[in-house]
Amino acid sequence: MATHYAGGNDLFRTARIKVTLLLVALLLGLYLIMAGGVYVWVRQSTLASLDHVVRFESFSLLSRGAFVRLLIANVPALQVPIDPILPPFFFGSGGTTQGGHGQMPFAHSLSTRLSDMLDPNFAIAVYSPSQKLLYSAGTSIGTPRLSFAASRGQSYFTTQWTDHGKILLRTMTVEIRRDGNLLGYLSIGYNATRELTVLSRLIHILLIVGMGGALLALLGSFYASGRALSPIKRSWERQRQFVGDASHELRTPLAVIQSNLDIVLTHAHEGVIDNLEWLNNAKAEARRLTRLTEDLLTLARADSTMTPLRSERVDLRAIAENVHDAYAIYAESKDIQFLLEPSPDDAVVTGDADRLHQLFVILLDNAIKYTQEGGRITLKVEVTKGTIVIIVEDTGIGIEKGEQSLVFERFFRSDVARERESGGLGLGLSIAKWIVEAHRGRISVDSELGVGTTFRVVLPRAAGAHQAQAVQQTDRSKVDYK
Repeated sequence: MATHYAGGNDLFRTARIKVTLLLVALLLGLYLIMAGGVYVWVRQSTLASLDHVVRFESFSLLSRGAFVRLLIANVPALQVPIDPILPPFFFGSGGTTQGGHGQMPFAHSLSTRLSDMLDPNFAIAVYSPSQKLLYSAGTSIGTPRLSFAASRGQSYFTTQWTDHGKILLRTMTVEIRRDGNLLGYLSIGYNATRELTVLSRLIHILLIVGMGGALLALLGSFYASGRALSPIKRSWERQRQFVGDASHELRTPLAVIQSNLDIVLTHAHEGVIDNLEWLNNAKAEARRLTRLTEDLLTLARADSTMTPLRSERVDLRAIAENVHDAYAIYAESKDIQFLLEPSPDDAVVTGDADRLHQLFVILLDNAIKYTQEGGRITLKVEVTKGTIVIIVEDTGIGIEKGEQSLVFERFFRSDVARERESGGLGLGLSIAKWIVEAHRGRISVDSELGVGTTFRVVLPRAAGAHQAQAVQQTDRSKVDYK
């Protein structure tokens, strides 16, 4: 049994670890999807905003005649790039600028520096078709490096570190063409360090939150898996204990039957009368075995919810009276006073009459077994608002405080009960508890060692019980004295 128990612990420990890892993987997967979605959305929104800023500044600069003239003065024979957003400017060789804004005079020498016209957060660079740097301005934030322009007339955006290694530029690169010929490339960079650093910090935050979340998920999943598997483990342990106890209880009467029959076989030459003692012993154990088997079958069906319960109106007062009449003679034979207190007429519940009758029998049989001669048993059926209470009191041997929470466990018998020859199998109160719970009720015990025991059953009262006539139970006179 110990090895079996250890194996069961290993089984549940492995299952708990697997469930924990599965939950952590699931939570991390969901977090990665969510975090990735958040990052992609924030990044795309940020880059779109930066690209808009660069386009707008480019449009603003190239729309200013002074800037264009200075650009030409520094890099002669340039043609402003064709961009869907920027107005097309064409520079002829005659020293004039032609475009959508009319003609502007051409000037080769202006005192204003091109860098002075740039926003401090912008820098420009002009590259030859061979990608050689021809001119740059605003290089305090670094020189925009050439990436490449996509198809003709299209701008290309990229993010790059400058030569300083501390500034991030969001750069727009476009082609510079004249009469269809590629003259070079123009790169306009915007200092996007602050915005793009926020993205880097967002990654760090998401990673830190992810690691912290993974730890919390691990602890939480381990705790949750333990809570989830705990009822299963308890059920498995109860089943293991149940099988072990049942095997022991079944083995004992079988051994007694076999030993008594062996004696009879050794006296085969004798008559039945001579072997009556051994045959009676075998018969008594066979009856005990039959009773045990029936109880085990009842509990097994209860566990598998295979025992259907009828739903009918049941008068508990009638059941109490019938059981009292049947047990009064039995109690009197043991010199035990059996009292039935008057019950109200509307003690009606909805349930299975046979099972409720069995409940009364179990409680009274248990009381008689553990009440000494000269003792007293009292049966009460009380009606309260919404409930009906069944009370069975005895002045028997009582139950120790530490054992009262165990009396409804299967095969449990107190030490005092084990010493008594009339002790049962330890299944009756388990069946009683199942019957009560199947009727949506509750059962409790209050006992004092050497003073007596009180079992209290609370059942929900049938709707309209005080108005309707209950089904009378008058055929419960047959009692199996266990």
